[in-house]
Amino acid sequence: AGSFSTIRGALDFTGPLNTDKTLLYRLNVGYEDSKSFRDLQYRKGYLIAPSFSYIPNDRTSLNVEVVMNNSNSRLDRGQAIFGAIAGKTDLKSTPISFNMGASNDRFNSQDLMLMTNFSHSLTQDIVFNVAYMKQNWNEDLLEHRTTNAFGVDENNQPIPTLAAMRAVQRQQKWRTDNLSTYFSINANTFNLSHKLVIGYDRINTQKLRGGGENSAQGYRLKDGSIAARYDPTKKDLYLFKAINGINAPVPNVEHFNLANPTYTIKNLSDYVFTKTEIPAAYNLVNAVYLQDQIKYHQLTLTLGLRQEWYEDYSNYKLATEKKIYQHKLLPRAGITYAINANINLYATYLQGYQPQGNTSTLVIVPPPAGTNFKPLESDLKEIGAKSEWLNKSLMVNISVFEINQKNLLMNANDPLDVNRLIERGAQRSRGVEFEASGFIRSNWQFNAGYSYVDAIIKDDFNPDLIGQRVQNTPKHSASLWTRYNFESRKLKGIGFGAGLQYSGTKLPLYIRDFVLPAYTLLDAALYYSPAGSKVQLAVNMNNILNKTYWVGAQNYLRLFPGTPRNVMFNVTYRI
Repeated sequence: AGSFSTIRGALDFTGPLNTDKTLLYRLNVGYEDSKSFRDLQYRKGYLIAPSFSYIPNDRTSLNVEVVMNNSNSRLDRGQAIFGAIAGKTDLKSTPISFNMGASNDRFNSQDLMLMTNFSHSLTQDIVFNVAYMKQNWNEDLLEHRTTNAFGVDENNQPIPTLAAMRAVQRQQKWRTDNLSTYFSINANTFNLSHKLVIGYDRINTQKLRGGGENSAQGYRLKDGSIAARYDPTKKDLYLFKAINGINAPVPNVEHFNLANPTYTIKNLSDYVFTKTEIPAAYNLVNAVYLQDQIKYHQLTLTLGLRQEWYEDYSNYKLATEKKIYQHKLLPRAGITYAINANINLYATYLQGYQPQGNTSTLVIVPPPAGTNFKPLESDLKEIGAKSEWLNKSLMVNISVFEINQKNLLMNANDPLDVNRLIERGAQRSRGVEFEASGFIRSNWQFNAGYSYVDAIIKDDFNPDLIGQRVQNTPKHSASLWTRYNFESRKLKGIGFGAGLQYSGTKLPLYIRDFVLPAYTLLDAALYYSPAGSKVQLAVNMNNILNKTYWVGAQNYLRLFPGTPRNVMFNVTYRI
């Protein structure tokens, strides 16, 4: 229990179901009912996850798990600020609690997963594994959100206190079936030891027919119809009204007044909706792969190949069905050299490939656009060192990396079609990461990390962004957490933790007229475990100095503030 009316509970039961202890069970149950520092936001849901394991001997195991997750909440589209006038941005012109939704908005989802895996040792050196997952996911959404634009006056000039709005109703169902099977083989040839993995994956994702989206936005015309945008050269066609003393075209969905916000139950019958069927879609990935980890004294070499075949169907099983076929061979390589028992040097190279079609996104992507996106391609190059010191009480890792990505799919920031997607040509990230963890004393532990990331946009649909920093990515970030457990007789059972989180400045996604400031957060925790008791108490205090900060932003109308000072009280009881 804690801040923002948060109540969470969890139960975890486990044990044998027979006297031989070959049949085991585990049951996890979770419940949450919480509000937020953000206006209108809440989350209420439950999770039930029973699992069973059958282990008749040390060579064979079978596991089955079911996860039922029900969640009721509202989507949080961020904080809007006054800012239509470039150069006069005030991030604190609205409170961080500011939300532009409606009281009857909802985002309800049901998620049901079945997972099973089987493992059997055919010999001492050959193990067969197979895993299967089936998932059913349903969405029921109603939301009022910004179109990423301000309302306009009769001269088509933006009104910086009025956010243009859109109302959306959406229902859809997704189904996923994943099958993974592989052999792991240990072998020795000459002075080389091999860990060979040979496998096959089948990944199937389907959007079922029957889903749909109703959307309302734009401006009202005198004949009762709706225009997607306001055209000042055709004023005679539009309805007008005074908004804050300004003559403006009447919106289909009422603008949100940033200067005088009101949260009411919206009457959907007031809107003129455009009704769209979500097209059925089907995506299938088949893959075979081979990987060998070869060890020779201190040297370990990992080589792998993965061949993938992709099928993407738009308007699946309809007369207008469109099929796209793709295939890709993906290599991976890694090398590790153990300088001694404590220090390992390594280098890694990976390639990635992901088709981007109708099953790439939850929102509507009308064919043929949804099947004509270029695939997301990427590669990773990394070198580093991992080390252990002081009898393994201190671990220190450092790495240098470069990640290249091509054809990144992102929202086009189109006020007329907020679902429209577009590709970013390329971006590159280079950086350094450092991690250290261990024990200063047996009762005093710590974790520390630092990263430097130089993320640059190399090619973009907006030429002004080429060469600039990637959005919402700080150059510098760092963290530190330490915990001390008292050992004296009077204080035994009491522990104290404290930590810092630092993030450097960030830039928004679509505009570069303002910068999200750097921030440092201070957190702390108290722990108490009475001697001989089955109860453990903990109090976590986050953002103790109540720092106002933002974790990301898209534009003036969508900033994402961080959580202010909050406290969580936890009680754990072990039977």
